[in-house]
Amino acid sequence: MTVSVVNISIEQGADFASTFTLTNADGTLYSLTNSTATSGTTYTLSVFFKSKERTNIVLAFDGGAGFNHLAAFSSSTGTVETTFGSPSGTSITAYPNGWYRCSMSVAATSTATANALILLSTDNTIEGRIYTGNGTSGIYVWGAQLEAGAFPTSYIPTVASTVTRSADNASITGTNFSGFYNPDEGSVLFSGRTGGGTEPCFLTFSSAATSPTEIIRYIFLASTTKSRFLGLFSSSSVTVFDISSANTFTSGSLFKTAGCYKLNDFANSLNGGTVGTDTSGNVPVVNRLHLGDNNGYGAYLNGTISQLLYYPVRLTNSQLQTLTK
Repeated sequence: MTVSVVNISIEQGADFASTFTLTNADGTLYSLTNSTATSGTTYTLSVFFKSKERTNIVLAFDGGAGFNHLAAFSSSTGTVETTFGSPSGTSITAYPNGWYRCSMSVAATSTATANALILLSTDNTIEGRIYTGNGTSGIYVWGAQLEAGAFPTSYIPTVASTVTRSADNASITGTNFSGFYNPDEGSVLFSGRTGGGTEPCFLTFSSAATSPTEIIRYIFLASTTKSRFLGLFSSSSVTVFDISSANTFTSGSLFKTAGCYKLNDFANSLNGGTVGTDTSGNVPVVNRLHLGDNNGYGAYLNGTISQLLYYPVRLTNSQLQTLTK
């Protein structure tokens, strides 16, 4: 299934959103039909919307691939009102001036054609409902997007074709890095989501942009859904410390993890769980920070970062647990 957006006429005065007023009897605002869904892949449909004469909107997946899921959202309450089927995730987020972004994620159970729908509603009845438009009452919508993944990413502008998001490669180097980093001891708190993949990295400290000799990194092990705090001298393949968290988390769900480094004193905790420690090893010598990838070698986070805090001291183990709850 492909990334798509609503692309119709624009009404001024509503933050340049499109206004839907319907006279048809099924309430369909937007439909992407006969798209191929791949078994085992999770897809997310999202859209921004704002009240006009109507306040309710419904997201739906139907057709093949085991899709028969709906979710109703209200801009008057700012909540997910109800769901039908078994969507793997739903969300609604408030934005300024009465706007909301809603989303629904579903997993394909077979490879087949399927439909993604955005529907207008007068209420939150979503199973077997019939909507009859009056030709004047409508709702503001903008930025409809369908993408592979367990949660909605930031809006990607497209026009009648599929778009692939470029990987974000953010890094901090030079005095911007040395101005805050303590080479002797420190702690990192990370909060975010990952979309899975092969060992996607939350963040990496390293000694070079390519072929680093020493690194400290946070990675997510897809096979065990645990955070891992790892330091090594890569030139000689010597592991300095390697701590996997006691707790686990679900790909696509919000998690918090924290790690500390100090000579012979390393620690890691996930979601307030038991603190893992390693009491032997030197602190790798590093000079840069990479966000969301493994030092430019791939293993991308494939997710979002909601919080990243750095402390130039080694926090206590109890502080690690408290900060990650």
